[in-house]
Amino acid sequence: MTSLFAFLHHVAAFALVATLAVEFVLIRDDMALAGVRNLQRADRIYRACAGALLVIGFLRVIYFEKGAAYYFHSIPFIAKLSLFTIIGLAPIYPTIEFLSWKKSIQRGEIPIMSVRK
Repeated sequence: MTSLFAFLHHVAAFALVATLAVEFVLIRDDMALAGVRNLQRADRIYRACAGALLVIGFLRVIYFEKGAAYYFHSIPFIAKLSLFTIIGLAPIYPTIEFLSWKKSIQRGEIPIMSVRK
């Protein structure tokens, strides 16, 4: 069971990076209605991968590896978890922006993107 959760954890990590790369490609493309829908879909998959990575990682720490007492006293583990949290919080603004496009996309309009300097 430990190997299965390790495999799932790595799959979620690679899928997270892959969806982030897809988002970068889609955001640079022409923003037609189909492209905007694909961008929202990629962002939804990105959020699902991040959540899965976090949940599976904590399951590994608590149940399938050396135990929470071992990991939460490890400075490198705490640093890695802190870095993941900081990097995970970075795409909150784009996600909120993508979610705000929902109404205009349902009307069949291309959303207006605000340019910030």
